[in-house]
Amino acid sequence: AIGFDIGAIMDLHDYLNQEVEVQVSLKNLGAKYTYTGITHQSFSYRMAMPAPGNIDSDSTEQYETTDNVVLGTDETLEVDIPAVFNLAAYYQPLAKIGVGIGIEKAFTDEAKFGYSPDLEINYQLNLYAAKWLDFSYYRQAQYGDPVHTFGSGLHFGFLDTGFTLSFLNGLNTDAKGIGVGLRSSLHF
Repeated sequence: AIGFDIGAIMDLHDYLNQEVEVQVSLKNLGAKYTYTGITHQSFSYRMAMPAPGNIDSDSTEQYETTDNVVLGTDETLEVDIPAVFNLAAYYQPLAKIGVGIGIEKAFTDEAKFGYSPDLEINYQLNLYAAKWLDFSYYRQAQYGDPVHTFGSGLHFGFLDTGFTLSFLNGLNTDAKGIGVGLRSSLHF
């Protein structure tokens, strides 16, 4: 099903005489994954071992019982994607440096679809080597674990393109990894 994102950005330059921007958003409102054509099954496993000394073979398979019962076929399953609140502020103290900090809160009881129920703090640093080139570092959380992302972008008027390399710590999820991202956008 389709979800909605809403947000607002306020540029505070006219009020503070500084390059400051504040962003607030709610995302994934009403979003859910829908799976169709599912077979719903119940599976149970039991093992009844005789007393020590009464086992007549090395195999325990003869003492195992499994049951698999089909409860329904061609069923539909809907899983809600957590709604997420974001609040962030960006500050550019010098023409070639930008910094940002933000908080994110997912409305869920468990880590799901990359979102954690904990209040997460994100931060970033952007260095603008030239008007058309930037380098960035961004720290965010995914499944409650830190993700460190390094990137670079090229900016040519109507074309924006970039490359990112992310490192997932994954101590809470027993997953460690590296992600690569490419992005492009046209501005009219």
